[in-house]
Amino acid sequence: MDHEPARMGWLLPAAVAAAGALGQTLTMTPWMASFLGQAVWIPGAVLMCGLLATPGSRWPIVFGAALLGSALACVGMGRELLPHCVMLMGEFALVVVATWWLHPERDGKISPNGCEPVKFLLLCGVLLPIAGGAWAHAASTQLGMMAMPFTDGHEILARSIGYLIVVPAFTGAVRLANDRAGNSDVHGWQPAIILIGALAIVVLWISPLGNGEAFPLLLLAPIMLLLWADHALGSAWTRVAWVPVWLGCLLLTSLGIGPLVHAEARATLSHVQWWSIGTTVVLLLLTALRDQRGESTEALRDSGERLSQLARRAMNMQENERSRIARDLHDDVNQSLASISIELSSLKRNADPPGRGRIEGLQDRLLGVSDDIRRLSHELHPSMLRYTSLAASLEGLCAGHSRDDLHVRCDTDESFDLDEPQKLDLFRIAQEALHNVEKHADARHVRIELRRDGSGMALLRVEDDGRGLPEDRIAAPRRGLGMISMAERARTLRGRVEFSAAPRGGTRVEVRFPVAEPSVEVLRPVR
Repeated sequence: MDHEPARMGWLLPAAVAAAGALGQTLTMTPWMASFLGQAVWIPGAVLMCGLLATPGSRWPIVFGAALLGSALACVGMGRELLPHCVMLMGEFALVVVATWWLHPERDGKISPNGCEPVKFLLLCGVLLPIAGGAWAHAASTQLGMMAMPFTDGHEILARSIGYLIVVPAFTGAVRLANDRAGNSDVHGWQPAIILIGALAIVVLWISPLGNGEAFPLLLLAPIMLLLWADHALGSAWTRVAWVPVWLGCLLLTSLGIGPLVHAEARATLSHVQWWSIGTTVVLLLLTALRDQRGESTEALRDSGERLSQLARRAMNMQENERSRIARDLHDDVNQSLASISIELSSLKRNADPPGRGRIEGLQDRLLGVSDDIRRLSHELHPSMLRYTSLAASLEGLCAGHSRDDLHVRCDTDESFDLDEPQKLDLFRIAQEALHNVEKHADARHVRIELRRDGSGMALLRVEDDGRGLPEDRIAAPRRGLGMISMAERARTLRGRVEFSAAPRGGTRVEVRFPVAEPSVEVLRPVR
């Protein structure tokens, strides 16, 4: 157990050394005979990947591992060790500086979306390849090695391809490894389609179409496949999948197959390098846009959830304050009014007839005030919800708001179970809708309906025959506090609220939300 941290600490440098050796081999052996030059330079990209995944304190170890692997590969290909070590050390030093700029935290934690796209393209696609190619040309000339050509740009393009393809693929692989939940959204048939698409591209490149008039379309075929992969699987999968697709296209071109082949080897090299860079840049920009859109969507979703939580907390505080005021009105004010009424009754017994009549008038007015306070207390906190059904509470709400110029009808069929918070939310929605009718609609009739709709959802509907909302406000209503409160309570019920024009010309407010099947005997409709 004591050796486990040490073993894990050396695992990454060992992997970097092995990858460096493989990258150096792939840089030289497969392509030189076909292209008469380097098609891609990978060791620098391998080092950058190792540095990105390692804390800054261990960068020297990773640097040494990459240098060791690349140098041993050069020796294995019959090249002199010391000159190649000097040349590699200089170029690897440039990679360290570039990685420092890309990832100044140096904490070994790779961002889920990799590096900033513009910064990465500028540094790894332009500046670092130019500096690395210039150093390789100068070092090979001074050390008496075979001079690396610099003016034709192939060495620069080879380095640019290595960084632009390998580093994003590595960050994508790390993201997939760390994001286990993301893998659950990937269906088995989706990677299979990518494999089938890649095989189809190989067949088309091998076919006569590869060198025929359709070759521009064949150049775009890998891009179209990767765009679908980005849509179906996400940017991380796309960056990883681009590596084998690109290697396959490179291998076919080196064998003289496909639309990139030219009569001259150096022209073929230019074609494959510029095609690789162009396709990779387009792919990186598109995946970066997707990641940014995903981040914006996630941030918007988080903001909505936080606002919803704040709104719910504010409504809870409002309910608590309403409950306190309702208790004060019922326990203190009404009790005081009752005491005053008792004292007036005592005075009435000793008063003369004219005074007795005035006292009776005061008592009647006092009784009216007490009734108003009791009604206000009930509206502030409908305590009967605790002891009766929502249907009975809505019936009481309708009766309390009915008057000569406004008839409020209540049709309820509470054939489903509701807990107390759900009852309170529905009561408040109906109360707010009824308040809006009284304040703005100039209606004569209002109907409050509670039932289960045809899809099994619970439905609360408040409908009036008033002026209604203008069409532009129905399509995009200006959300006042009342509408916001209704929408938030509907969201708490896991439902939604809709505003529409009523058949009789007024406004219809509907709330639909899922409910469980009733566990008790179905209540009779309350009329």
